[in-house]
Amino acid sequence: MTNGFDDYQLKFETVSFNNLGVDQTERYLELVSTMEKDGTDERQLVTKAYVKSPDQYPGFEQGDHSAAIGRTPIVRVKLVAPVEDGASAEAEENVVASRLIKLEIKGKESVTEKIVIKDTIRVMLQHKDQAVELDMDHIYNDLRVQQAGSRGREEFHKHYQFDPAITVDLQKQHTAALDANTRKQDVDLEERKADDGTILNQLDLIVKPTAFSTEHVEYVVKAKYVDIPNSGEVYPDVNVEYTVFVTPVEGAIVNVVKNANYARTNAQILALLKQETVTMR
Repeated sequence: MTNGFDDYQLKFETVSFNNLGVDQTERYLELVSTMEKDGTDERQLVTKAYVKSPDQYPGFEQGDHSAAIGRTPIVRVKLVAPVEDGASAEAEENVVASRLIKLEIKGKESVTEKIVIKDTIRVMLQHKDQAVELDMDHIYNDLRVQQAGSRGREEFHKHYQFDPAITVDLQKQHTAALDANTRKQDVDLEERKADDGTILNQLDLIVKPTAFSTEHVEYVVKAKYVDIPNSGEVYPDVNVEYTVFVTPVEGAIVNVVKNANYARTNAQILALLKQETVTMR
């Protein structure tokens, strides 16, 4: 079913506009028209506007065309009706309406705020080291990461590398006898890789069996992705921060005397040994 305008076309053309001693349109803007599918079997003419490459300028090697930022080129858009049979489409263009569009060329928005991506992880304590899988999609999808120039997994890992220097903070500490430096070794964060070295879609949070329950300490694990040197641009650090809550296994009986992580009185030890579930770690 047609609506009477199926044969009409929108046509775009550049319009010379001299301002500040330079032609804002001819120097900085180009239009490219191609035939593309419109989601059906039909094809239509699609016109896209691009900032011209600065490669034409002599002298030193050119970077991004930052000279184009703030320029205001002009484009004319015309609604063109089909010409009569036998007429030349170019010689007798049937323009129904015409308007001028003033464009403004803007640069890529820079990210000024520090990028910190936070999450909360709850882990059930085990008797051995365990690797808790942390999916990275929430990092790839972060708007600030995308605004900084990394869209999707492939671009992210092309621009960034994982910094193995991990920081562990103790958010809560209820006993002065707790050895903070030792406790910071209870958790770690690693980049997961395949056997061939390919970076996978996960980070591994390593939780050791010596970890304390949240009754005594909350672990805040901090790491970051840093810009790969000589990648072509400078990208801001992407910081990740995981608050880790460790929960003892329900019904577990712990050998308090052998595995005591801080000093207890004999009365405390006897009291704990009588409990079916030990909650104090």
